[in-house]
Amino acid sequence: MSGVGPFGVWVIDAKRYKGRPRLQVEGGLLRPRVEKLVVRGRDQTKLVDGVLKQVGLVQPVVADVEVRGDVDGAAAALAARFIPS
Repeated sequence: MSGVGPFGVWVIDAKRYKGRPRLQVEGGLLRPRVEKLVVRGRDQTKLVDGVLKQVGLVQPVVADVEVRGDVDGAAAALAARFIPS
């Protein structure tokens, strides 16, 4: 699904999940920091890869308009490296 608004184009993965997607951060001081998208306790980071692929397909079509991605409304919870800004 895509949406067009005053701040650009949004590519949204709007599947029905049983549970809200959330950001899980592991590691930090002694281990490398790892950020995962988790749904119902399962690593679903692959969903972010799918949205990024869709963003890459839309961006050339809309040229100078900003394109962002979202996984079921979880963009606010995702790290900046997951969603291009």
